[in-house]
Amino acid sequence: MAFDYKGQSNASNIYLDNISLVDRQDNDLKAELTEAPAHLRVDYPASVVVSVTNIGANAANDYDVVLYNGDKRLASMKGAAVAQGNKVANTLTFTPQRDLGDVANLYAKVEFAADQDLTDNTTDTGECECEISFPPRSKTIASCCWHQQQTDMGNSQRSAHTGRTCH
Repeated sequence: MAFDYKGQSNASNIYLDNISLVDRQDNDLKAELTEAPAHLRVDYPASVVVSVTNIGANAANDYDVVLYNGDKRLASMKGAAVAQGNKVANTLTFTPQRDLGDVANLYAKVEFAADQDLTDNTTDTGECECEISFPPRSKTIASCCWHQQQTDMGNSQRSAHTGRTCH
């Protein structure tokens, strides 16, 4: 058994807590959702970073990282090669669609056929608020503008004025 310590300390003692001894599998990848947007805009690309740690004894390079919202598959990519004991970041980019809903519950899975421990292949779920974006004004088809007008009673009333450009 060996311990590796990285850091600075003037003390001669290092205290360890919460130690687990496990048999290392030949092939074992662990997934973590390390970066996800708090807000998504429909029709605008978004990126999510999934870190994959190789806690197995062998290097891994033949795996996929898949991003989900509930049961819906949003994006996937071939994972970056990761040596034994190392961690790599995989960036998945997707474009949220209008059927995503008000809140997205994003999580990722590592799909590695040789993995011997599947309990750590799915990330925790990250919640993102979604907003529907409208096309830029230059793509607006409407030929009128809405203006607020005050009525005699002091209430606001919307009226359409055709033939004018909206700004």
